[in-house]
Amino acid sequence: AVVSTQSTGKTKQTKSAIQVARTYATLLADDRLRHNLLNTHSPEEFAHEFELECTRIHKEHERREKIATMSVKSKADDKRNQWVPGKDMLNDFKNRIKYYPSDYTKDVRDCISIQKIISTTLFLYFSLLLPGISMGVLDAKYTGGRIDSKSVIIAQALSGILWGLFGGQPLVVIMTTIPIVIYIKI
Repeated sequence: AVVSTQSTGKTKQTKSAIQVARTYATLLADDRLRHNLLNTHSPEEFAHEFELECTRIHKEHERREKIATMSVKSKADDKRNQWVPGKDMLNDFKNRIKYYPSDYTKDVRDCISIQKIISTTLFLYFSLLLPGISMGVLDAKYTGGRIDSKSVIIAQALSGILWGLFGGQPLVVIMTTIPIVIYIKI
């Protein structure tokens, strides 16, 4: 069925003729309304059926808006009243878990890529070893030997492994820095 809508340029101050036509097209897209309109016998019944449908759509829109508003308010109240330590981290982990295997396997394609990974790992290991030792010596001096080079290197290795496993970033650079040494001194 084709419906033609004719209107003047200023049908309503808030709507143009195109917007009015779109409104009618949206209403007439409903099969139930079209069926009810086809069963009318007079222009008054037609107008009444159209008015009933507009009222029903308006009430449905208000009901959905009210539910959405209540839902947003209740979610906001729930979030304010329920703080669970680690909840956001757990949600992030649940959302990322499907990507973890590809984080580790996407770059391992052939011998050349494996060679690049190994060479990068060894380069980073040796380039971070000397700063770790020197920071460890400073830490040992400032802490009376409680934190030394050995514990700094072990801490860097463990934090790098844990970050690589749980952070999904296998080649991350974790090292002791001067601000940490200054903090330990203070």
